[in-house]
Amino acid sequence: MKRMIITIAIAVLTAHNLSAQTTAAGTTQTDDSLQYKKNSWYIEFAGASLLGMTINYERFLGGHPWGFSVRAGIGGGIVPEIFTDKVDVYVVFPVGLSYNIPVSASKRNMIEVGGVFEYVSGLPANTFDTNTTHFYQGVVSWRYESSSHRTQFRASIYPNIVTLDNGHTGLFPWVGFSIGQKF
Repeated sequence: MKRMIITIAIAVLTAHNLSAQTTAAGTTQTDDSLQYKKNSWYIEFAGASLLGMTINYERFLGGHPWGFSVRAGIGGGIVPEIFTDKVDVYVVFPVGLSYNIPVSASKRNMIEVGGVFEYVSGLPANTFDTNTTHFYQGVVSWRYESSSHRTQFRASIYPNIVTLDNGHTGLFPWVGFSIGQKF
């Protein structure tokens, strides 16, 4: 009976130690008690802005970094025309929904799957006419979070469905990279 109690006590302590994580301060806590940040901001290069940059706000709908998240941003870019002296400037407003799936035991590596709608308004050089269009983009990303779950990095593939003002649509793939902070 004494051996059985000691064996059960050792098994419980071992299970507790396997589920505990060590923080930077050296204290231990279980994964369930981690205080994940629900909000983040990040800067994305290429991606939703095509050749430019966007600044985005993201809200995680659960109390952890996996599951659904929504995003909204603003950005723009400059497109030089290769065979003329003209330069096109545009503004982009991306809005999206995604689902994050943890792929590591530490839940610091995730696969993100979702979609983005973006409104693009361009101002061709030397004119005052505005050209607008919108894109529907799928998003498949690898997301990495630091051990404190505050800093995040993302590499994304965007399969784009493009609808232009003249009614033509097309599909083309694109990539994006982002880095940001959770708060």
